[in-house]
Amino acid sequence: MHWFCDKRTPLRLLWGLMLLTSSQAMSTQSPLSPQFQERLDALRKTFITGIPRRLDIISAASSAEARIQALHQLAGAALSYRARGLGELARSAELALETNTPLDWPACMAALQAEFCKLNRELKGELKGKL
Repeated sequence: MHWFCDKRTPLRLLWGLMLLTSSQAMSTQSPLSPQFQERLDALRKTFITGIPRRLDIISAASSAEARIQALHQLAGAALSYRARGLGELARSAELALETNTPLDWPACMAALQAEFCKLNRELKGELKGKL
């Protein structure tokens, strides 16, 4: 089955538009309607508020494969939701685990947690700016 026939097509299209939106964030005008932008912002908020759960899953993973999968999912989602720093950290940890590269796991988790805190502060600032 082709991706465009998949039940998840609307979500995939939305992700593509989010990536487009994030690349156009530097421009002065967005081609998206305010209602659509609000929906994207709500999805980003949901993603950011769900990061602690994702980090818990990564920490509690019972195998390297499970941890790699959770890191991979976090990396992909982070890039979709304009959280590049978090995505890059997750991808680096994923690659280190895949290649059996030595990794200071407590430092890695601390870096992911710090990036979450940064995103959470940004989100609060964005929400405050809309009031």
